[in-house]
Amino acid sequence: MSDSFAHSLYHICSPTLRKVKPSNLFTLHKERCPNWRADLEECRATLERFGFGVAVLEDNRRYVVVMVYHIASLRRCLGQREPMRWLDALGYSETPSLEGKLERLEKRFHRDSFPHEIGLFLGYPLEDVRGFIANQGRNSKYTGEWKVYGNLNDALRLFQSYKDSRRWVMEQAQQGKGLADILSAC
Repeated sequence: MSDSFAHSLYHICSPTLRKVKPSNLFTLHKERCPNWRADLEECRATLERFGFGVAVLEDNRRYVVVMVYHIASLRRCLGQREPMRWLDALGYSETPSLEGKLERLEKRFHRDSFPHEIGLFLGYPLEDVRGFIANQGRNSKYTGEWKVYGNLNDALRLFQSYKDSRRWVMEQAQQGKGLADILSAC
């Protein structure tokens, strides 16, 4: 895996790699990461051995948007009653499997450029996703990993756990450990 790809993966997706968050998104700029396809396939092969998945939500001339997700965590997150009902109202009930939901999200990503329900896939509380939509991204209580409209204390604890995950994963990478080593230690 190239240094550019690995740095993006480790820095952005570490909360997911540590199973603190169901998924993360990162963007690869093709000119900065010319071997992105090979890097992505190498990464995908390793992640799949440890119960993770990779979805490409956007692939255009300039960049690629990649979602890395822990399969069991994302299923659990999307399987909660209220988020599931909310997603069903957006047409996700037609695709009950996780793979089907991800395909639907990818289609909506292409059509809407950034569908707000993606927050549920990223593990954001439903109250915050709804608050963001209702307030058009304004009037949040706090802005961190996402805009918080609901329980600030819970969000701050999560933000700290994401920061701790990033620090730990980056330390492992700086010690020369590869993705499989890092996942084995999580």
